[in-house]
Amino acid sequence: MKTAASFFILFSIFILLGFTHDKPKVGVNEGDIAPDIRLANMKGDTMSLYSLRGKMVILYFWASWCSPCRKNSPKLVAIYNKYKERNFKHAKELTVFSVSLDYDLSKWKKAVEEDGLEWENHVSDLQSGRAGIKDLYKINGIPKMYLIDGDGTIIAADVDDFQLKQYLKTQAK
Repeated sequence: MKTAASFFILFSIFILLGFTHDKPKVGVNEGDIAPDIRLANMKGDTMSLYSLRGKMVILYFWASWCSPCRKNSPKLVAIYNKYKERNFKHAKELTVFSVSLDYDLSKWKKAVEEDGLEWENHVSDLQSGRAGIKDLYKINGIPKMYLIDGDGTIIAADVDDFQLKQYLKTQAK
């Protein structure tokens, strides 16, 4: 009787632990589900990172006043243009979700235009991320990029353009 009860208890613990480990957690590390970002675009309409599920997403934190960000723009545009119509292992095309840490709408718009950031997913709180976005994604400096697959899972965290290209190569079909 003790053996059956012990077996049942161990089996129950095993099952419970198995179920808790199978669910990916929401977080900002590789393997985590990326936390949703809901911010206004340049027209004032709310956009959501989660609305892009099914697509490979480069999550890009930047600002118009950030010199390294502006120098990175041509590289990111080239990567986008190369992969935007490709299919991937867990996604069907590439897009960019740009999160600007700007204060000034006109400077933000001007930088998007000048840098040729042609994708349509541009958002900002126009408070330099003070609405909690910097804390949510642990932003200590910009530019900062994440690569998120079609299931919303972060497959590359805090990558540069070279690393981003390598990840995209391995994920492309």
